[in-house]
Amino acid sequence: MADLGGEIAEDYSGVLPKLRVQSSCRCPSAYPRVSPLKAHYCIKNGVPDNTENDLLRLNPESHPLEYVNDGDSNSIWISNFLNQANVIIDLGDEFQVFYVVIQFYSPFPKAVKIERLMGTSLIWDTWQMYAEDCMTYFSVSNDGPLPTSASVNCLKFPR
Repeated sequence: MADLGGEIAEDYSGVLPKLRVQSSCRCPSAYPRVSPLKAHYCIKNGVPDNTENDLLRLNPESHPLEYVNDGDSNSIWISNFLNQANVIIDLGDEFQVFYVVIQFYSPFPKAVKIERLMGTSLIWDTWQMYAEDCMTYFSVSNDGPLPTSASVNCLKFPR
């Protein structure tokens, strides 16, 4: 039998765990359901999953920042910043991050630095750097060595 002590205590006290959810599935009210067969399309309620009466979830003219982490490889975020864009992603309370995948469509950036907050400190630690010329942007050599497992280097972007 499942232990329901935590749920009963939360219900009784009214203190519920904080949830992290995406803002919306981007489906309009007339097509409120994400198609299980074509994830980037919306369908109406009460129609078969294989209906041809569907609507693209993504507005081709819109690229808001929430698209950067929505799990849909068909959506993208386009920065309108010319010099610098800072994107902060809250991964929650308990995550083990083994790698980060960043796909650039166009134009390719001159430099990218990935930083992370460790524990409760408010100090950002550099995790990885990429640049068209690491010496110009970060004052380190291109594709430098990693002497320890905690070392950080700068990888030169391929041409």
